[in-house]
Amino acid sequence: MSNFGYTMLGFGGGKNEVPIAADVIAAEADCEATTQINVQNNWAFDLDPFNENKILALYRDDGTYGNDLQVVCGTIAADGSTVTWGSIVECHPRYGNVGTVSFDPNTENSFIVAHTGRNTGNQDEPTAQAGTLSGTTITLGSGVDSSWCTSDDQMNHFSCIFNPSQAGQVCSLGGNYGGTSCGGGAYRMLDFKVFTVSGTTVTHVSSQIVDTNTASTSKLVWDKVTPNKGYIFTGLDSTYPHVIPFTMSGNTPTFGTKQVTNSVTCGEYQMGCTMQQAGKLVHYYKSGGHTHIRVGNDPATDSTGTIVWGDEVVVSDFEDEGSHLQLYPTIQSEGWSGNTLNSVILGYNIPVSGDCSRWMIGTLSGDDTITIGASENFISSHSGTPDINMGNGIVADPFNPGRIYSGHSYTGNSSATMLVRHQLPSFEL
Repeated sequence: MSNFGYTMLGFGGGKNEVPIAADVIAAEADCEATTQINVQNNWAFDLDPFNENKILALYRDDGTYGNDLQVVCGTIAADGSTVTWGSIVECHPRYGNVGTVSFDPNTENSFIVAHTGRNTGNQDEPTAQAGTLSGTTITLGSGVDSSWCTSDDQMNHFSCIFNPSQAGQVCSLGGNYGGTSCGGGAYRMLDFKVFTVSGTTVTHVSSQIVDTNTASTSKLVWDKVTPNKGYIFTGLDSTYPHVIPFTMSGNTPTFGTKQVTNSVTCGEYQMGCTMQQAGKLVHYYKSGGHTHIRVGNDPATDSTGTIVWGDEVVVSDFEDEGSHLQLYPTIQSEGWSGNTLNSVILGYNIPVSGDCSRWMIGTLSGDDTITIGASENFISSHSGTPDINMGNGIVADPFNPGRIYSGHSYTGNSSATMLVRHQLPSFEL
């Protein structure tokens, strides 16, 4: 473990403040401690906002148990070294593609899973299912197909996340191939859907095409201060990294102007997060062969604001790294309010033996400046490149200030998975 130091924050009042130093690696937990969990390539997870150390994992079986999509609830050990899993529940029996699993931060033991599975006619269906928990026991409702079309409606990277400002409301993103005319020929138009959840029942409220240009992997992130406001981080047009502000009024979304972060292709490789200040966001993306990061500020409380970007900062340089590809740029800020030291954790993969998964701490200062610390490698004892799962592959712990978990799979051994705990510099009272 590497100690990056910490800063004390004084709030007065005679309280004892316990500083937490920054550890890029706090602990690793093998997610296949239960022999029935055999993950094929990708998996998603979320952390319970009401019950500490409880985790939900969504994954497609590697064929050992039939190529079906499964969800399981587990408990992370206090030291982060192991996960004890409960009983596995099948979500979808036919080649389900992993989307996301998300807890409702306003309703205890309520969650939703999103995936694109095949129906009996071998056609794709973007599907949402609601579930409830009792301990680690899952009760899962019926899947709701949110297709525009009555036949094949392929959805790339279909994901769902609860709105923290409205209990039971879920917003989703995906890249829609079929288009609203259901005639095909579209190529991953940016599709935004709204659902509501009550118990194990999902209701599909609406679908809307936000942009007809090609959308790369996209992520919806809520503003941590302004209610009902969020940001879509995506690649659009010539796969340039973009941000689209939006707001929710009831179940109705309003989208602002798409705003380019950098006019160089990012392909599938970009991700963003919001900070503890209203309208402050950080975008981390590929820029040609390099990875870059940028801090932005949105002055508006609605969707109409123009993001003001600070200077672009190079995180990793293609030539300096021996012309090796840097993939899966991943970033997260902490989930607590008031404990952050303006820090984010960011990482990427590089095919360098013994140094392939690199993580750094980024420190924000002023309005729009970020400084990147030295990188730290981990999982070097495992064979293959430890890919960072994109989208829902990095989650802030809702109970511990500055603690963040990342999820990984391994190239060359697609059934191997790992959960890793990180620590940003922070403090407890």
